[in-house]
Amino acid sequence: LYASVNHSIMRRREIPAFTLKLSDLKEYEQAKQEKIDRKACQNDSSKQPKSAASQPARKLPTNVNSFN
Repeated sequence: LYASVNHSIMRRREIPAFTLKLSDLKEYEQAKQEKIDRKACQNDSSKQPKSAASQPARKLPTNVNSFN
């Protein structure tokens, strides 16, 4: 019984660290996506305006929600 109680306390301590990593990951993914979008916009604006209109940035919120 003592071991299981101690384990649950350790788990609670791990949660804030995990959520911190999760938010860092979100920021990293967002920054990465924005960088990709900027490159895509620069390339597509001269060649294909159609693909610039459908930016992959709109897919990002669904990816972020899947982490929760």
